[in-house]
Amino acid sequence: MEVLNAESGGRIWIDNHPSDGWAPGRVDSLGANGNYIVIDDHGEQFEVPQDKARPVDANCMKGVDDLLMLGDFNEGALLRNVRVRYFREEIYTGIGGPILISVNPFQNIAGLYSE
Repeated sequence: MEVLNAESGGRIWIDNHPSDGWAPGRVDSLGANGNYIVIDDHGEQFEVPQDKARPVDANCMKGVDDLLMLGDFNEGALLRNVRVRYFREEIYTGIGGPILISVNPFQNIAGLYSE
């Protein structure tokens, strides 16, 4: 299954990334073995098999407050979205109405519970 055109410069997830677990990368080319050659945000090169290639949804890079707003709900998108929100000190992320993800910030966040 071809997820995207290798010449498009599209972004796909790199799973098992050495520092981030899941990291977005830009498709550079298609390798001789049929795997995508992908460049991460640090300029490092990785191979992603076509059957594991999942497109990066731009919304997860913004850090939406409800995970159901993600266009493609996968491990990379979920983790990146929560990570983006964590570094903005937005430790709560919803999944629809009744489910809430809370990430312990290991610090006090000014104005979170009081004025």
